[in-house]
Amino acid sequence: MSITSRIVNAIVTIIIMATGLLFFLTYFKYSDILNKVVSEQMGSVVSDIKNNLEANMNLGLSLAEIESTDALINRYKKRDEKIKEILVFDNTNPGKILFSTKKKHVGQDILPKWSKVIRTKELDENWLIKSSEDIAVLGTSIVNNFGVKSGSVGLRYSKKLVQENLSLYLNEMLKKYAITILLSLILIYGLVYVLFRKIVLLLKRATESFEKGSLDNPDSQLEEQVSLTLKNHKEFLDEYNKTEK
Repeated sequence: MSITSRIVNAIVTIIIMATGLLFFLTYFKYSDILNKVVSEQMGSVVSDIKNNLEANMNLGLSLAEIESTDALINRYKKRDEKIKEILVFDNTNPGKILFSTKKKHVGQDILPKWSKVIRTKELDENWLIKSSEDIAVLGTSIVNNFGVKSGSVGLRYSKKLVQENLSLYLNEMLKKYAITILLSLILIYGLVYVLFRKIVLLLKRATESFEKGSLDNPDSQLEEQVSLTLKNHKEFLDEYNKTEK
């Protein structure tokens, strides 16, 4: 393999590794930001419902007596297609569903694993449960005006749309990555062969001339090399002495 090819291969390898690392870092950062944005959106919905219900409870109503709950949770569900279900349940063990955007779930108990997670959280702390690969459940406690927990509000939302957005972003990034590598290859090959090929040829010719001269008259060639080395050394010492003075 020629020197020019080795230089090209080295530069191409460095660019591929650098752009590949940048690609993966960008993708994971985008994924993290997107998941945080979705979680904050869902958290905002849960917080609004919680505040609305607690305001009604401060008027003397119990959680089960708030008739506007159905309209409230259905209104929020219609606003975002990622929301699959919003439910409100009491503080019994494991927890009885009082209101839900899916009527068939009203009167049922929540899953025991939900109750287990909820009871480890503080009153003002949100909880998050991974129900499946595509579904997550986010919720928080509902507290009455005496500071006692009366129940919780939970929101089941789909992560499928998030995954679809990530897939689209990944495909777009792969296209840009491929184009970057292709353009880099074209540019590098052009520059290297234009700039370095002549240098390599000159070095090759100089080497061949030197070898030819050595074979023709090795003693003379050696003497010339020794004489040139001594001359350069003397010139260096003279310049150094002038500098010191």
